[in-house]
Amino acid sequence: MKKAILILVILSCLCSVVVAQLVNGINFQAVARNAAGTVIANRKITVRMSVREGSQNGFLEYSEIKATITNAVGLFVLVLGDPNPPTTIITGSYTGINWSTGNKYLQIEIDPT
Repeated sequence: MKKAILILVILSCLCSVVVAQLVNGINFQAVARNAAGTVIANRKITVRMSVREGSQNGFLEYSEIKATITNAVGLFVLVLGDPNPPTTIITGSYTGINWSTGNKYLQIEIDPT
């Protein structure tokens, strides 16, 4: 009986590790503001999210564009690398990013119109 319980515990732990590895993407949230610093509330915006290697001006490894809607305080939430909402990939592939090659920089740009 003890062996059966031990085996179930080990299998549960292994399943948790496998499921944890399946998650793909980076959660991101921000408040959209215009050039004057005013919150862009309850509006559709377009967001370009890019991953650069080595520095803020480094090699562009991956870039995608998503449309989203801000809430009453201008907050929007997206997942980099997730195809939902519909995503237009500009450069590279999210799964092709080599995260072990050094620092990565996330560049976020919004188009409020």
